[in-house]
Amino acid sequence: MKYDTTAPTVTVVRPQVYDDEGNLVPQTATAGHPFTVNVTFSEPVTGFETNDITATNATVTSLGGTEESYIVTITPSSWLIDTGSIVVTVTPAGVNDLAGNTRTPTGSTTALTVSFAHKIPPTTTITTATT
Repeated sequence: MKYDTTAPTVTVVRPQVYDDEGNLVPQTATAGHPFTVNVTFSEPVTGFETNDITATNATVTSLGGTEESYIVTITPSSWLIDTGSIVVTVTPAGVNDLAGNTRTPTGSTTALTVSFAHKIPPTTTITTATT
């Protein structure tokens, strides 16, 4: 008889999209516009929820999927006005595989950094002095 004693592992990746020239490139993030992240476990799991995901400079707006494949929607903060990054961190503390193995260590994390590209052109204000 064979027993499953291996805890699930997790990977976090950003989908790729085609640019204007037809090249496959990582999806970029822009202020206020959602993007997705794929979270994949090494085997089917239970207990994966939005509170297992954090995002700096952004909000986790939805989580969908089942068993081992999930899609997370992330919305960058609308106040971001410069280049920088959004860090999506997955800490699946309450995740178990179907045999009951807990993701260990429970405090371990998997993070993905998404480059932020501000797409709104800068504005210029001209002030004239009156004498």
